Amino acid sequence: MNIEDHLLLWNHASIKVLDVRHRILSIRETLQPYKLPASVFLIVTRGDAKMHLDQTNYHVHQFQIIHSGKGTVLEINQINNELECYFIFYKGSVPYPVGQRILRLFENRNTFQVQYSLTPRYPIAIYEKVQLMHESWQQSQWLERLQVKTLFYQIVLSIYQQLSSQESYVKQTGLVSQMKAYVEEHYAESIRLESLAERLNYSVSHISAVFKRETNYSLVEYVMQLRMKKAVALLKSTNVPLKEIAASVGYTDVHYFNRLFKRHLGISPGKYRKLVLDRGMLEDAPQNIMESSIDGKTLQRYIDSDNHYRYKEGGKFQMARKNKSNFAATLLLCLTLLLGACASGANTNSGSQSQAQSETSGATQVETITYQAASGEVEIPKNPKRIVVVADSYAGYLLALGIKPIGMSDFALSHPYFEGKTDGIESIGDNKSVEKILELKPDLIIAFDGMEGFENFEKIAPTVGIKYGDLSYREQLVEFGKMLNREKEAAQWISNWDEKIEKYKPIVQEVVGEQTVSIMGGTDKEVYIYGDHYSRGGEIMYGEFQLNAPDLVQKEALDSKEWGVSFSIERLPDYAGDFIFVEDTALEFLKESTLWNELPAVNNNMVTILDSNASYFNDPVSLEKQLDLVVEAFSNMQKNK
Repeated sequence: MNIEDHLLLWNHASIKVLDVRHRILSIRETLQPYKLPASVFLIVTRGDAKMHLDQTNYHVHQFQIIHSGKGTVLEINQINNELECYFIFYKGSVPYPVGQRILRLFENRNTFQVQYSLTPRYPIAIYEKVQLMHESWQQSQWLERLQVKTLFYQIVLSIYQQLSSQESYVKQTGLVSQMKAYVEEHYAESIRLESLAERLNYSVSHISAVFKRETNYSLVEYVMQLRMKKAVALLKSTNVPLKEIAASVGYTDVHYFNRLFKRHLGISPGKYRKLVLDRGMLEDAPQNIMESSIDGKTLQRYIDSDNHYRYKEGGKFQMARKNKSNFAATLLLCLTLLLGACASGANTNSGSQSQAQSETSGATQVETITYQAASGEVEIPKNPKRIVVVADSYAGYLLALGIKPIGMSDFALSHPYFEGKTDGIESIGDNKSVEKILELKPDLIIAFDGMEGFENFEKIAPTVGIKYGDLSYREQLVEFGKMLNREKEAAQWISNWDEKIEKYKPIVQEVVGEQTVSIMGGTDKEVYIYGDHYSRGGEIMYGEFQLNAPDLVQKEALDSKEWGVSFSIERLPDYAGDFIFVEDTALEFLKESTLWNELPAVNNNMVTILDSNASYFNDPVSLEKQLDLVVEAFSNMQKNK
C-alpha cells in the first residue's frame, strides 16, 4: 500500500458522507450477507465476532477499524461477545479537470476501494470522534452536517497517521476475491490480464499464478463459467432471443455461443429452454449444476483461451486473432491425428474392457478400461506405458506407485522431494506446450478437471481430469491404483505409512501433550494459517498425530475445512501455538514484527522453518519427507525445553 498515493487522492478528492450507522449485535444475532452500497469505515467499539468481506475472513475485536469498498459483500456471525460497531458510508470522487497522475491513481489504484484493517495505537480519540459524528448525523441542520464532514476528515487523518507507522499493518482484500469481484462486474466485456494486473498493482504472472493456485482454474476459464451461468439464468427467466442472450454475456457469434453452451452443459441453449418450459427444472438439471459450479463445487470441465475473448475495436466486438504458434500447434495436432488414423485403418470398439485385432492391418489394439473421472467417463489403457502429468500436484502419486511419467512440468521436476526420482523424465515446460506433449506421444494424460488446455490434451491422448481436493491423499492414492492397475502397490504404501504413523504418533504426542501447534505462511501482503489439508504438514500434525490447534485455528481452519485463513498481523498472538511451523517466505517479514518476536514459541525456540518450495505438495512422496521433518522437528524442540 503506497501511503503517498493514497494521501494524494484524499487531498484532491471530493468526499461526501452518505450515512453514519450504529449497530449492536447480540451473541445470537448475525448480519446476513449485505452488499455494501458505498465505501465504508467499520469501527468496532466493543465485542468480537467473525466477519467476512467477500472471501476475506476477519476475527474482529475491540478497537479494530476495517475499510472496504463499494460492492463488497459483508457478513457478520459467530459473535462471541456483544458486538458494537459504527458504519461510516461515504463516496469519494475526483472532480474534473484533474491532472493525469491523479486520474490514473483514481482509475487504477482507487484508495476508496482498497480493503485494509488496523488496530490504532491510540484508539480513544478516534472513537470519541466517531460517536460525536453519529450524534451529529442524527440532526438535520446544516451546521451539524458540516461538523460530520469535519469529523470525518479528522478520523481519516488519524487512520492514515497510523497507517504511516511501520508498526501498522494493512490487510488488502484477498487478491483472488478482488479478481472475482471485477469479473462479476465486467464478465460481458473484454477482460485483459494486462489491464487487470495494472489495476491491482501486480504483475500478470503473479495474478495468474495466485488465481490458478487458489482456484485450480485460469481466469479465462472462470470468466467463461460465469458467462455460462448468466446465460442459464436468462434462458430460464426470459424469452429473449438467443442472439441477444449471447451478446449480453459477451458473445456476438451466436453459433459459437451455442457450441460453448452445449460443451458446458451437454445440451444446446434451445433444448435447455424447451426443457424449462415443458417440464420445469429437475434437481439434477443443468441449471442447478451451473448455479453451484461458479463457487468451485461442481465445476464442469471446459477449455478456452484468450483468443475466444471478444474485444472492442472501433465500437464493435470482434474475434481476437489466433497467434501463429497456436495455429501451428493445432495444424500439427490435426496432421498427427489424421496420419495416425490412416496408418491404423482400424475401427475401435468402446466398453469397460476391449481387446481386438484390426481387420485391415493386423495390429493389436491396446487393452482398455473405462475410468470414471471428475471430467466424465474416459477410455484409458489398462496398463499405460507413456504417461504425461500436467497436474503437478499428482506427479508424486505416480512416483509412489513405482510409475515414472515420461513428461512433467518444470515446476514439478524442480520439487526438492522428487530429487533422484525424476531422472530421464522430459520437461513439458509450464504445462501449456501442446507441441512438446505431442512429441512425447503419450498414451495417457493426467490433468486437473477443467484446467486450461484440457480439450487439447484430449485430442492428443486419453485424458483423466481430477478435481483437486475432492479426496483425501489416501483415497486419491487408491483411485490412482485403480486407474493405473497398481492397486496392490497403493495398498502396500498405505500399509507402510500406517506403520510409520503408529510408530511416531505416541512419540510426538508425548512431546506436545496438551499444547498447541500452528502452521503459518504468507507474504508481506498477507499472513496465512493452514489447516489439516492442502500440504505443509497439516495432514500429518492435525490429521495423523491429532495434535491440538489454537482455538481460532480450530474454528476457522479445521472445523470449517478451509485450506487456510488470512489474518492481520496484529492478531498474530491469537493464531500462534506453543509450537510453530512457518514457511521461510513468511518468516522474512514476520521477524520484523515486535508481535512475532514476543511470541512464547519464538522465545522458547519452538519454531521450525518450512521450505515453501518443498512443502507445497501433499502427495505420498512429499508426505513421507514431511513426516521425517515433523518428527525431527519435535525431537529437536524437545531437546530445547
